[in-house]
Amino acid sequence: MVGEPVVAPDAGQAGVDNAAIPPAPALSDSGFTVPAFPAIGELQLLDEQPTLTITPIEYLHPSKTNWMVQAVIKQKSELKTWFNRHLCAERKLFTMILSDGSGDIKANVMNENAEDIYSSLEEGKVYRIENPKIIMAKKKFSGLVHDWEILFGKETRVVGPILPDS
Repeated sequence: MVGEPVVAPDAGQAGVDNAAIPPAPALSDSGFTVPAFPAIGELQLLDEQPTLTITPIEYLHPSKTNWMVQAVIKQKSELKTWFNRHLCAERKLFTMILSDGSGDIKANVMNENAEDIYSSLEEGKVYRIENPKIIMAKKKFSGLVHDWEILFGKETRVVGPILPDS
């Protein structure tokens, strides 16, 4: 038998002498350090956003984080509008082909996002697109070789047009 096993007394049992139970070791005795957390009134929020880096289109994939693409709009479709009877709502969509010299990628802009930015984007001009989502390409609707497409979301930000020397 290893050690000297002892039956632990039942805490609800009458007449148990709790003084016989050794106290648990203090945290400082255990060798572990516990990070000090500020009191609720002392919490500080960081205003800084993560640094975004310009990523070439050929390297875009869903696991990439904190990136943006700087590309020229090679092609922009018309703003399409239709009524989705299952959702009982009007839907909007336009697509673009973006190019940066490393490759081309299709970008999809839907609904409120499409309405908000359609008129401000021009073919042939360069824009920085920050925080879009990357989704699997629907090759049936695109003649491009890229395996992924860009989907504009609520967090997506467009900066530009960018001048050639920026």
